[in-house]
Amino acid sequence: MNLSIDRTTLLAIMIPTVALLFVGFISYENTVQFIQRDASVDKIVSIIQRLEHLISTITDAETGQRGFIITNRPDYLGPYNSAVRDIHIQYVNLDTMLRNEPANQQLSLNELSILHGLIEGKLAELNQTITLRKAHGINAALPIILSNRGKILMDKIRTISSDIQSQENNTLSNATRQSQAYAQAITKVIIIAAAIAAATTGVSIFAINRSIHKRHLAIQRSLQTEVKQRTEELQVANNQLLITNERLKVHDTTGCSRTLSM
Repeated sequence: MNLSIDRTTLLAIMIPTVALLFVGFISYENTVQFIQRDASVDKIVSIIQRLEHLISTITDAETGQRGFIITNRPDYLGPYNSAVRDIHIQYVNLDTMLRNEPANQQLSLNELSILHGLIEGKLAELNQTITLRKAHGINAALPIILSNRGKILMDKIRTISSDIQSQENNTLSNATRQSQAYAQAITKVIIIAAAIAAATTGVSIFAINRSIHKRHLAIQRSLQTEVKQRTEELQVANNQLLITNERLKVHDTTGCSRTLSM
């Protein structure tokens, strides 16, 4: 079954278009996944940074407490009170971020809950020593300080924080590998898309040219056949005319002879 040039052209346009649309869809899906993974990586990095900042702020509160205990100077309580306020805000933000993170969510939240209890215990210990120092002097606060309760709480806080960071680092490594895989997939899709576009365009151009060539040959053969037919018809007409002329010549010769005889 021979295709008309219109149908061939239509197919030649549709095939590369459909191929490019399919490759474009695959590329879009991979790009979306890549963006999501990249956002996940940024979130995990932010969680790790917030954990480090939280520990640093607790240390600042502890430094303010020690300065006040030693010197009894109220100006040390300014940084202490500021640090305590920041600790509560940072914990709430950290809790919100972990709840919005799918990977290792339950495990991290459980440890964050333990961390919250330890932080509250640490802040209570700091506040108790400051209260005793204000009311009864340094000797009243020394037993709590010398009991190492604050150090034990701080060591536990650092341990839990380190565990959470370790989990987040593992998640970060996995997310980074997946992001790299998606980036490589996108690159491959682009290369495949370019190859498919070039191949399908080449095939389409070849198909169109072939169709045009076939149509040209068909028209040329049709014209040749028509010319040949017309030539043959003209030749027959010419032959017929020659025969008629010959007959007329014979008729004229015979008529003249009869006239002369009379």
